[in-house]
Amino acid sequence: MKKIFSDKYLKETGQKGFSLIEMMVVVVIMAILAAVAIPIYKNNQIDAYAPEAEAVIYAYSMAAQRYRAYNGNSFSGMTKSGAGGLQGPPYNVVETTTNWTFALSGVGVNTFTLTASGNIPALSGKTITFSYDATVTPSETKTYNW
Repeated sequence: MKKIFSDKYLKETGQKGFSLIEMMVVVVIMAILAAVAIPIYKNNQIDAYAPEAEAVIYAYSMAAQRYRAYNGNSFSGMTKSGAGGLQGPPYNVVETTTNWTFALSGVGVNTFTLTASGNIPALSGKTITFSYDATVTPSETKTYNW
């Protein structure tokens, strides 16, 4: 019995390449993969910016705790000036990112809140809120608003 799709048969009949149906199936599969992969890639890209803000938040947290220890176990009077960081000794925080803007709020004797807001189009509307409470047992809470 002779094979119909042998190399010799294809050469004799002049049939080469793929059919239109085969090509359409490949295009549809690629479109489905792209439709699934692009949103995942964008979310991963946004999530890649979070550690950048978290590093600065951590630096602010350590500086605020030094402030509290230096000022009679109180966060009261702690302020932040633009990108210059917290004001007053004994701390120094340098904001190493231009992708985020940081704001200090809710400063009390035992509490403060630091909010990082996205500064670039990819982070528009994205915030990370860090709350610190040293009332009894120090507690830290991070909230992501994606």
